[in-house]
Amino acid sequence: MCQPCFGSGIQCPRCCPSYGCWRNGHASLGKAAQTGTSWDDTGNSSPYRGQKAYPGTRSPYSSSGEREANPKKGYRSLNVGRQASFELISTLREHDCVCVLCRLFDVSRSSYYAYLNRRAHPDTERIKLRIRIKELFNKSRYSAGSRSLTNMLRSEGITIGRFKVRRLMREASLFSKQPKPRLYRVAKVEHPKIPNLLNRDFDAKRKNQTWCSDITYVRVGKRWIYVAAVLDLYTRRVVGLSLSENCDAQLAVNAIKNAYRTRKKPTGVLVHTDQGQQYGSDLFCRQLRCYQMKQSMSRRGNCWDNAPMERLFRSYKSEWMPKGGYQTFAEAQLDIEHYFMNYYNWSRPHQRNKGMAPAVAEKELISVSKNS
Repeated sequence: MCQPCFGSGIQCPRCCPSYGCWRNGHASLGKAAQTGTSWDDTGNSSPYRGQKAYPGTRSPYSSSGEREANPKKGYRSLNVGRQASFELISTLREHDCVCVLCRLFDVSRSSYYAYLNRRAHPDTERIKLRIRIKELFNKSRYSAGSRSLTNMLRSEGITIGRFKVRRLMREASLFSKQPKPRLYRVAKVEHPKIPNLLNRDFDAKRKNQTWCSDITYVRVGKRWIYVAAVLDLYTRRVVGLSLSENCDAQLAVNAIKNAYRTRKKPTGVLVHTDQGQQYGSDLFCRQLRCYQMKQSMSRRGNCWDNAPMERLFRSYKSEWMPKGGYQTFAEAQLDIEHYFMNYYNWSRPHQRNKGMAPAVAEKELISVSKNS
């Protein structure tokens, strides 16, 4: 480093081993050091370090060579958050008065004294609510959000709003799992033999009026197993379930047989599925005719035509299924049956049922219809 650079503490752009300070002109450099400016690549004095000087511009550096703070950037070294500010004030109040510290951290004294009062007198009811919310959140395998938790608490007789539940979740550091959105293509090709009788009319007026069915796959060890489910659109209750290592027509037939026995052998049910080869097979069609049921099929590749089933499997895979799948078939069968037949039907709130679980809503609607 040359003598002017060493004395002023301001290094010129070319003051390095690859360039020589003799190429910059020591006399002009000394003048730049006295005025607090720097040098550009052309050897001219500039108010900006390493840039050309332009008229009408202001240097971001002070006369001492330090960079000035820009108020538009919003930088503040003491902006550490309200909670951390209160903790720092409590630590520093032994050395300075509270008025100065509150002014320094840009908080009001009343809010600081309210913070001290909350620490001295904790809200026991709020703590109990937070503990109960955490229990329900863990029960849902970290999937329940503020809406679901609000409905769960209300079903227990606790009067609470969603925004308070959201604040309590934030205090307990609880964040629900949410899947990413996907893009789907739209298709309009119907099955040549089985029409789309449902036509997205998912609002069933009575029990056993419309069933939906679909098949999904689940990871077990190093292979896949397949799950077929049947959903009653009346209250979105799962009424049939079947698991198998083979994705064949027998899997779909077993799910329908299970639903037929569970619902006490109803007739005249409209069974809606997608255009999977299992549902278009002769074995499945003969089984429906044997049970005196009508068949409906979605348009090819159109997942919205069977949206309730897609939503059911999405809830299971995003909320309940382990991330790496299961280890054995027996473990998968036990856990899947527990989710659909117990947790989903009897505990998990459903927005269609105004926050009630499907089986609970069905029970109440049937009792209301009998009383009326």
